[in-house]
Amino acid sequence: MAEIELGQFVAQQIENLRPKLLDLTRRNPLLSTTFSERTHANVRVVDEVPTILFEKLVTGQMRLVPLPPLEEDPKDEQTREFQSALSDARLVDENYLATLDEIDEDSDEAPQQLINAERELKDRLREHLGLPQHQTSGDLSLAQHAKNNFIRPSYELPIKDEQDEDGRHTDDDIQTLLLPDIFERRLNSIGTKCRTWLQETGISVFHIAFGFLEWAEVNEAKSSFAPLILMPANIEKERTPSGPEFWVSGDENVENNIVLAEKFRLDSIEFPEYEPGTPIEEYLEIVADAAPPGRTWKVRRQVAVGVFPSARMAMYHDLDTSDWQFGEHQVMLDLLGGNAPAGESPFAGEYMVDEPEI
Repeated sequence: MAEIELGQFVAQQIENLRPKLLDLTRRNPLLSTTFSERTHANVRVVDEVPTILFEKLVTGQMRLVPLPPLEEDPKDEQTREFQSALSDARLVDENYLATLDEIDEDSDEAPQQLINAERELKDRLREHLGLPQHQTSGDLSLAQHAKNNFIRPSYELPIKDEQDEDGRHTDDDIQTLLLPDIFERRLNSIGTKCRTWLQETGISVFHIAFGFLEWAEVNEAKSSFAPLILMPANIEKERTPSGPEFWVSGDENVENNIVLAEKFRLDSIEFPEYEPGTPIEEYLEIVADAAPPGRTWKVRRQVAVGVFPSARMAMYHDLDTSDWQFGEHQVMLDLLGGNAPAGESPFAGEYMVDEPEI
């Protein structure tokens, strides 16, 4: 009987120690993810459907893609309507025709001058057709550049019923809101961080986060973003004639953010646990419905890929007393319960340590 009680004592002590493995401060990106140009630790996704992303990532690879280069014509200039209007404008636009007359075809600058004349003609045509201003590096709005290329720039992602008929939400590309040069630097940085973590700790920290909870402490105005579902993933860089490509694949063994759950448990808030197989949209609704009164609590339908360090989460899982009966192992009994002689209590006696004789 004493041995059974000691085993229960050991299990209780381990359960009391497990939360100490988790960093419950806002330094932990699992509680407060920083979306900053300085961190270079993650990339947010735009214009994708989370449910479709989830299904495709666990069954195969998908390619992360940047915005089209600024030098390329945006997609709204590739429509039949615009191209037809452009053909007519080349014949009747007086400024364009006058510029062509001034170009010296034998000059080395003639090709660039022709390109500039075409761009000016297209810009006038955009204004005439009521299209937004063409984006350049000197006057850049990434959101408008995305819209010009028929890409929704919002980080709040559409639901499955809102997917476009052009197939952009069911292809193998994952859209981001970064220009190609910044995109490549960011992904290279993420890859370097992941390799460093793997070499130093043996743990992969590259994850795809589905859904974020915007939350704040009681009586605090500043809110934080914490990922809700973490999918372990791999990222591979491939060299192609057109430049490097970054491919990611996921793992169906996803888990909810136990650091966030433990944080709220200490605040006497029961956080919904993600059950394997639960649709993403359904879980986001469950979390939204669990909002405690008087707290900042808003579910964001966002997805990010990047570094989410969880080295101690592996130890937290390994010490789960529901998976392994630590009390059945003598070494654990000796370590946490002491090695008492037969017939004696395994627990130490109590002493009045403040008494002078003690």
